[in-house]
Amino acid sequence: MIATDDLLVFLGAALAICVAPGPDMLFILANSLAQGARAGLAASFGMASGMLGHTAAAVAGLSALMATVPAAFEAVRWAGVGYLAWLAVRSLQSPALTGVAAASEPKPLARVFLQAMLTNLLNPKIALFYLAFLPQFVVPARGAPAVQLLVLAGLLILIGLIVDSAVGIAGGRARVLLTRPGPLARTMRWLPGGIYLGLAARLALETRR
Repeated sequence: MIATDDLLVFLGAALAICVAPGPDMLFILANSLAQGARAGLAASFGMASGMLGHTAAAVAGLSALMATVPAAFEAVRWAGVGYLAWLAVRSLQSPALTGVAAASEPKPLARVFLQAMLTNLLNPKIALFYLAFLPQFVVPARGAPAVQLLVLAGLLILIGLIVDSAVGIAGGRARVLLTRPGPLARTMRWLPGGIYLGLAARLALETRR
């Protein structure tokens, strides 16, 4: 259905996009630094689930609606800003880490998963990215466009999951070093919340372009 040459180009572009630091990767890093590799992996799978939602929206044509109706884009964007700001406040209110374990009860992994999924779904730039990137590799003469979009999106999600999982594991290992008693451990109270706050500010300042 998809020519080999086109597929290789797509895979190379998808890999380059996924390894570039972005909001999703920073969110995963924040969770793995706060709670360890398992939380980082839960956030990675949550982000991948959010991408599945964007895939369904792209195939259904909702991304096109968001690209043409400014109010729809703005509504999703400010919902995302508010949600990330709320996460930042919750994180900054938690006690500082002492040793390897957190002084407070860690968030359940299911909650980390859902927060990551919502963070991804409430980023309208991802919907617009789908609309701009995936159709470049769809050739109607080679089959149903919707099927081609699903295949391409599935490959993109898989690559992103692999990269994000590696980031989550690396962040969890770094956490062990950062939470040893000392000055670095004290900064761990502020680092995850600071990342969430930075993501909220970034999303608030973004435009539709």
